Parts: sequence; C-alpha cells; structure tokens
Amino acid sequence: MSGIGSGRFAPGEGRPRPRFRPKSLSCKQCGAGLEIKDERAELVVCAYCGTHLQLDREELVVLGKGPANQWNLLLEIGDSYRKDGIRYEVVARMVFIEDGDPEECTTQYLLYNPSRGTFWLDEYRGEYSVSWPAHVMLKCDDPFRLLFGEEARTYDGKWWRFVESGEYELVYVDGALPWVARVGDRSRYAEFIGLDDPAEQYEVQDTGEELEVAIGREVSPSDVAAATGKQVEEVGEEEFFLARPPVPRSQYRFVVAVSLVCALINIALILHALFSGKVLLEQSFETEQLSADVSSRPFHVAGDETAVEVGFESSASPDRLRYVLAALVSPEDVAVDIFHADLLMGLGGPGKAVVEIGVKRAGRYRLLLHGLSGRRMELNTDKLRGTELRIRV
Repeated sequence: MSGIGSGRFAPGEGRPRPRFRPKSLSCKQCGAGLEIKDERAELVVCAYCGTHLQLDREELVVLGKGPANQWNLLLEIGDSYRKDGIRYEVVARMVFIEDGDPEECTTQYLLYNPSRGTFWLDEYRGEYSVSWPAHVMLKCDDPFRLLFGEEARTYDGKWWRFVESGEYELVYVDGALPWVARVGDRSRYAEFIGLDDPAEQYEVQDTGEELEVAIGREVSPSDVAAATGKQVEEVGEEEFFLARPPVPRSQYRFVVAVSLVCALINIALILHALFSGKVLLEQSFETEQLSADVSSRPFHVAGDETAVEVGFESSASPDRLRYVLAALVSPEDVAVDIFHADLLMGLGGPGKAVVEIGVKRAGRYRLLLHGLSGRRMELNTDKLRGTELRIRV
C-alpha cells in the first residue's frame, strides 16, 4: 500500500535549496525532546506520550492511539534499512486494518534519506513489499470497480492485472509524516500486479480528496532481514523464523513426514466438508453463459458464522476457462464476499477447485459468477460450446 502524499517528502522538488539540518523541539504535553528530520514534515508524534504536533499550525491534538507494541511492529523509529548500499532511516510508522478486523493488518514504514528521498516498506502477514510514489495513471474509468483478473494499462504502455480492492482504516501512527494523519482516517485502495512480472505491483489509493498512485515490488523476508538486521517472521503454509537454528539431518525426515501428513489431513477435511456436509445448492451452467455475469439459484444458510464450501467442476479445458470469479450476494442484494476459483491450480486436479468462504449471518444467498480465460482473460465462446460448469455449495 502506498503512503498518502508521500511525494511531498522528497527533497529536490521545486527550486534548489540548502541542505536541511535536523531541528529539535519539545513535546508540549510531556516535555520529551522531538527531532524534525525534514523541513517538509507537517506531523510529529511524540514517542513517549502519543501527543500529535501539527507543525504547520503549531496545534497539539491527542490521537488516543494504543501502544505500539500491541501491533508487534518490526522496526522502531530511527532504525536503519539499507538499500543498494544506502542507509535509510525509519521516520514514521502506520498501521491499517480492514473491515474492523485486527487480523487484517497492514503495517507501513516510511524510510527516509536526506539525499535520496523516501520510500515505503509494507508488511502484511509476513509478506513484504517496497513502493514509491508514481505519476503514471491508469487508462481506466474506475479502478475500484474492476473484477479479479481484469487488465488495465497505464499511460506508459504497461499492462497490469487487478487483484484486490478494499478500504483501510488507520489505527496507529507515530513518527514524522509530510501530511497530517489521524487515527480513524480511511482510504480506498485498488491493487494490481504486473502482467509480465507478477512481483511488480501498482496501487491506486483514494483518500477522499485525491487519487495517489504508487509502483512497488515484492521483497523476500530474507532480504528484509538483511536490510534491517532484524529477525523477520515469514508466514506461509509452514511458519518459521529466519536465522533460527538449522534442523539436524536426523530430524529432517521426521519434519517432512509430519508436514506431508498434515497436508493430507487438511485435504481430507476439505473434501469431507465438501462431500459429506449439507448440500445447499447444485447447479450447472453452459460455459458460454459465463462470458457475462450469471446468477445462481438462491440457497439458504441456516446459521450465523457458518463456513461454506463452494466446489467448481468444469468440462472445459483450463486453458479455455481458467478462472471463475464469484460474489456471494446477500438477501439485501449486496456482494458481501468476492472470491475466485482457479481451475488450473485448484484442489482436485485440472478443471476442479474448492473455495471456502465464511457467512456471517443466516439468510437466503446467491452466487454471481463470471468466467475468465487466457492472457487477455476474455472467454472464447466459440470454443466452449458443449461444455459446462457445475457448482456445488
């Protein structure tokens, strides 16, 4: 995720000016010393009492934020991050959550070098990326309304694939920022990956006042550990910590065997839930129909907080029908969950996929479906005649 207004922090914009020397001031609330590292800073948050000093109006506002350690932040204000042999310093930290869920937490660190400007280090569930403000816009009317897998081109000719959109809420901030930020601020985002290089990222962010864009790239946890000198946690199907003691060879076979058994148990549980649970809906569609949005018959979910398995099985080859985009539509005709099934890489082999979704409250729901295939993602209906997609809820 890109930072709001972060381009204003970069030195060298506009007329040349002499090098800025860090200035010190005291917090008016607790008296602690604060240091301003850049003349463009508009906000400084006291690390001791959490008071927020808005520099452009010399106005103090108490944020009312919780302690930083509740968010398990990797880096402290003033920590180093070395990139291409250059030392950058952490000058601000921000934590965002989505849908009011602390588990859906994204942390941003603003990294600053007085000669090189700034960039962002982002972390979400053990996945890291770096990003920079950009000025190349999408040739797209509304990036926030795209469906998973749809493609859009920026004005420099690059193609990007849409993967996700949502809304973040700021729940923690400290350090010095080039704009004023308060807990409770919200922003919408739309994320894309490179069509030719999926590690490349592009993001559009709507702050309510303007659109900001950023271009970034994934970085591995080991790269972050090397750049920061910190022990970094990587989260995947098997959680582990970098720089932990190596597993002795005598234990290695046992660890592999346990991992394989756990994987088989997980697959068995999913298949058991799919085929032995209560069947809510079974329906087939001619694959040609999926070139446009198509709705399933309604089905009833009896209880609150229910896990629902949606199985997909296609008689078309996966190179002709690769993805099925799906939206769970509530009784109020609102899409409450959007997900996709990959019919090439899904559970059960080519042409099959199983997706688990959570339904928060009982009610009468339906699925809205759309098919995608090929590099350009449009379905070739001529090659899909006589094939069908079967869904089982």
